[in-house]
Amino acid sequence: MEKLRNPAGFEFEVVTFERTGCVAVGSWTPEASWYPGYLWKACVCPKCRAHLGWMFEPEDSATTKQEKPSEAGFYAIILNNVIDEDFASTLTLGARLDRNPAL
Repeated sequence: MEKLRNPAGFEFEVVTFERTGCVAVGSWTPEASWYPGYLWKACVCPKCRAHLGWMFEPEDSATTKQEKPSEAGFYAIILNNVIDEDFASTLTLGARLDRNPAL
């Protein structure tokens, strides 16, 4: 789990995943990416269209018609948007995979 802040000052607790059920919407953007070298687009629930997080893809492999991340891409899902606080407090979280290719 990571706590991230956007340029507007909003904080999000996110968990990264290789696969999810959310649907990417919009166009790729490099603006304010939390992960250097990655583009992002919003990710929503396929049923209710609620914002669940973001899909990230390396700049060199992102395509305009891409609906899922490649093996090098991933999702960052907002924890509070998918599970409630009581359940979240019962989770045991291990080490996360560092997504910063510059390190």
